[in-house]
Amino acid sequence: MGDVLTGISIAVESLSICVKTIIILKKFYASVKDAREELTTMLNLIEKTRTRLEFIKVTLFEMKRSGQSEISATFVGTTTALKTTLRDLITLASSISNTGPDITIAKRFKWGVNKSKAQAIIQRLEKQEKDITEEFILFIS
Repeated sequence: MGDVLTGISIAVESLSICVKTIIILKKFYASVKDAREELTTMLNLIEKTRTRLEFIKVTLFEMKRSGQSEISATFVGTTTALKTTLRDLITLASSISNTGPDITIAKRFKWGVNKSKAQAIIQRLEKQEKDITEEFILFIS
């Protein structure tokens, strides 16, 4: 168990990383056409997760106002795993994007080399989006 203030902090930090990841992926999406299917999947998963985290954050604020002081350890673990995945994704996208603005062939090559990493990240995002959804359902019930 953790306290609600910690949960609020975790939710806000996770939201911030979601937004940062979305911004980086959209820039990357524009420059590497070969990666669009995977990037679209990632963006959709992150956006769904971000939306649920927004609702969880509001619910946590309401819990705090009503005097509740504890949250589940599962929520803390789920958001920690999500933050790790998003940071890995930021690192991957940034390393490919930093090839340079006019070197599209190099970016496509780097994407091809790293495609399996991207697919592994998609699998992690799918699981974490499901876990966040389950946490959201628990928070509102």
